[in-house]
Amino acid sequence: MDIARQIDNRILAVFVDTWLEYPPDSEFVGKFDNVVMLKPTMGRQGCSANHLVCEAGKGMGP
Repeated sequence: MDIARQIDNRILAVFVDTWLEYPPDSEFVGKFDNVVMLKPTMGRQGCSANHLVCEAGKGMGP
């Protein structure tokens, strides 16, 4: 991003806060101009209850 913005500082950056980032990371990103910060619409507990993580080799098809 730094290299791209040295060429054209109008390039939009998108930061997706998935609740896995450390708070200082989100605060650092928020200090920059032209950054859109997105957050999931579902709460943290809703995500973990409604979405399963596949184990390696299981549920990956035939």
